[in-house]
Amino acid sequence: MRRLLCALLAAAAVVGGAALTAPSPADARGFDLDTTWSGFVDERADVLAPTPWGGAYVVDNTRGLIRTIDEHGVVSPNIRTLPPGMIVSDAVTDGYGDTVLCGQGNSGMIAISRDGRQRDVVPRGTGLGLAHCAVDSRGNIVFTRPDAGALGRIDRFGSLDLWWASLPTGWEPLQISIAGDDSVYTWDRTNTISLVTQSQGVIYPFITSAHDTCAWDFDATSSALYVTDPCRGGVLQYNLGGALVRTISLPAGSPQPTEAAISDQGNLFLRASGTPTVWQVPSSEPLATEPTVRWDLAGKVTRMALLPNDTLYAQAAGYLHRIDPVFDIWPDTGAAASVSAPYTDRYFTDSPFWVTLSVSGGALPPGLTLDGPTGILSGTPTRAGTYTFDLTADNVKTKPITKTFTVVVNP
Repeated sequence: MRRLLCALLAAAAVVGGAALTAPSPADARGFDLDTTWSGFVDERADVLAPTPWGGAYVVDNTRGLIRTIDEHGVVSPNIRTLPPGMIVSDAVTDGYGDTVLCGQGNSGMIAISRDGRQRDVVPRGTGLGLAHCAVDSRGNIVFTRPDAGALGRIDRFGSLDLWWASLPTGWEPLQISIAGDDSVYTWDRTNTISLVTQSQGVIYPFITSAHDTCAWDFDATSSALYVTDPCRGGVLQYNLGGALVRTISLPAGSPQPTEAAISDQGNLFLRASGTPTVWQVPSSEPLATEPTVRWDLAGKVTRMALLPNDTLYAQAAGYLHRIDPVFDIWPDTGAAASVSAPYTDRYFTDSPFWVTLSVSGGALPPGLTLDGPTGILSGTPTRAGTYTFDLTADNVKTKPITKTFTVVVNP
């Protein structure tokens, strides 16, 4: 799901924008709680579904309702209802950019598009026997069928294969996670996590019940597996050879984490049931065994969900909050210019959304102008000197950033 969403975000950002036009000079970014984005929903978030455009759906299975929050944190007054009998277990983004809600058992799948249209992906009553679902980078939805001992798949064109991968006798796959390289991992009822392929079924048990006795959750990336296991002290990171790399625990005095969210960039977010805190282990600390960053929300955090650009959604006390990555603008120092010589330079951002740059302080060298959508500074300088100015990058969806830059104009 994360790789597919990342591709959708990138496509949206490139259209006329300065974002994602060059690699960031640093892998690790800071994060900030966006206090301007906070939507109140009276529903319990049984499933929290972020959307590629920066909003989210909140699914309340008990009341059969779906709340919609847009990219500005505004809760829609229109409340959707789930089809009768549908219990949603997961939400993914398909190859069309629609949000697909996967219903447990035989209650079907529905998709909601950006413009609010709703369609059946799999009608209610179809014998899916579904427990959980995930999506790969091409938009194919793979789902577990514990009673059948198999994995099913709906390809990006809508074709349904109930027996995409058959597992050994007695195997009952429950959870599923698809890594950034499209490797499929399942979590069996016996707490065994295995790599599964269509042609070979289970290749090998990755983590067995002898090692993990109360795993709550697991996530796969292209380089590691993360198992949330309070019985063993936190989140266990394994390499793809099955070796334990580290155990990440919350600080002394805190309960152990019961939910984790990890991105392919390596940023890990954690929460413990019954507490108001979201913790983070940044990608810049690959050997850390305790979180170094925390956000304390008003009320107990009951659900988290992560977009591929590392934007985290968390629900607490009926409110949905968003923690955004702080994106950057570079280069810090523009190329030198000369009086009467044509000049062109460009400023980049690593924002995941379309960005406009503007001069918010100081002054550009006389004769130069900034094109906000592209970040291109151009013109013919008319006066020598050292010029300092502030640029603000705003993508509308996350908090703007302002930095100071300098351009030297030689005689």
